[in-house]
Amino acid sequence: MLLTDAGLSIPDYLRPTRLICQPHVSVEKLLPALQLSGFASSRGGSLHQISSTTVICVGEGELQSPFTDFCLWIPVAPTHQLLSGYDEQMEAAMIEQLQNKLLRYRLMNRARVQMSEFDAPDFSGPIRTLARTLGACIVDAPDLQSSLLSKLRGYDVAARIDQVRAIECIIIEALLACCHQRRSAAHVGEVTELANAILSREGEMFELKPRQVGAKLKTLGFRTMKLDSGGRGLYLLAENCRRIHELARSYGVPSSQPGLPVLPGALTWERMHVVHIVH
Repeated sequence: MLLTDAGLSIPDYLRPTRLICQPHVSVEKLLPALQLSGFASSRGGSLHQISSTTVICVGEGELQSPFTDFCLWIPVAPTHQLLSGYDEQMEAAMIEQLQNKLLRYRLMNRARVQMSEFDAPDFSGPIRTLARTLGACIVDAPDLQSSLLSKLRGYDVAARIDQVRAIECIIIEALLACCHQRRSAAHVGEVTELANAILSREGEMFELKPRQVGAKLKTLGFRTMKLDSGGRGLYLLAENCRRIHELARSYGVPSSQPGLPVLPGALTWERMHVVHIVH
């Protein structure tokens, strides 16, 4: 059936495959509900689950929703000529045969797909989820599952590169460096200095500003406060250090690498050794 903007309001018991062309902002807002069964959209004062397989043609545009990380992007080259009604008639029999095969496969294997334990632990978060979803649908075909992992490996590499270059990752690595320098506290300006050193090490030309870093720290769950005349920052107590290391593992941030400046007041291993002897 053809759906208008309000056409997502089809009976709840149906789970059709949706083909969406020329999406707009409302589609971006619906991405979580389209992908995940735990999400719902509000309609007429009640919640409705609309999750199902969805194909979205974005054309030359780009979806801005963070849930696009869980989508499989397939580049499609433009064609030089459009299909005609005659072409559709010629293909009708083959299309119906294919649909019947897919329906038969679904009816025969639905229970096994639901119980599948297929996993791809070597992949990063979103690509791992995508691999598990697609791989679970493949029954009694281990070679095809292996081929799927091989095809998704390039997506995983690209996702890891994007993740490592994300500003959040840069700031987490800077915080990690502060922890490794055994600092008792870190000013937002000092974290900014370390973050810019990491960006420079990676060959990036732009620099972060303390205001940007302060906002990102709040997004990451760190509460900054006025430390002294040097301005706002955070105390690197055990709880904060534990969270920094947990975030580093979650984001796949490597341990602090050499080449970063040692901030004033940092307790290096040599100073720690001297302090221990004096004590």
